[in-house]
Amino acid sequence: MKKAAILSALIVLIAYLLVYQNSSAPRYNNVAVKDLKDEYDYVVVGAGSAGCVVAARLSENPNVSVLLLESGDYHNDHWQLRVPLAAHTLPTTTMNWRYMASDSGMVGKTKYGGQTHWIAGKGLGGTSAINW
Repeated sequence: MKKAAILSALIVLIAYLLVYQNSSAPRYNNVAVKDLKDEYDYVVVGAGSAGCVVAARLSENPNVSVLLLESGDYHNDHWQLRVPLAAHTLPTTTMNWRYMASDSGMVGKTKYGGQTHWIAGKGLGGTSAINW
């Protein structure tokens, strides 16, 4: 059992070094408050899959201004998203809202005192960004 855990950790470390160090993903920069306009035609709250599509479609009209708000961050270059073996760690990261759901007895065993993680992505892409 101990050898399997060490081997798993070694695989994750190697994958991290190979993927993250060679990442050419663009970096997201937060917009400074001074760069915001005083008013917008449309404000879309939530940059999940649907929010991004709605904002993109609205912004196709050059005569309207669109503000897309998201409380999370841009996580596309985060190593845990690129290494499938690390997917089990996503519920406890800042990429998730960390909601807990009560066990209904129909879904499976829980290990957190009768509760289980309810995955809800926090960041650009929403839950789709962290959904395996």
